[in-house]
Amino acid sequence: MLLNQGRFNGNQIFELESVKLMNINQLEDNKTLKDVIWQEEPWKDFSHLDYGMGLGVRVKINPDDNKSEIGENGWEGAAETKYWIDPQKEVIGILMTQIFSSDFYFIDFNVLMNLTYDLIK
Repeated sequence: MLLNQGRFNGNQIFELESVKLMNINQLEDNKTLKDVIWQEEPWKDFSHLDYGMGLGVRVKINPDDNKSEIGENGWEGAAETKYWIDPQKEVIGILMTQIFSSDFYFIDFNVLMNLTYDLIK
């Protein structure tokens, strides 16, 4: 639904303006998460600190090592659950696990994203 500008099954669920606001950096002066986060914790995935913050999602505002486009957005939750939406390339990725980050088992979400883009070329 978010990839389709708030539409689902032909019905407009979210107003287009709301979807646009979700995907625009809401941090003042175009700051990134790195600029406003108060503490880095070693057990958390901080691979998206150069992203901005939309309404409820992180938003890519600067080029990085991922193959996604500016405007890609998503979120990381507990137990390695993550998703991303790339409106420019019309790609959605969802990773659902039930494993909390540890030194023993870690899924590099950036590698997963880049492999996905390699497969759809």
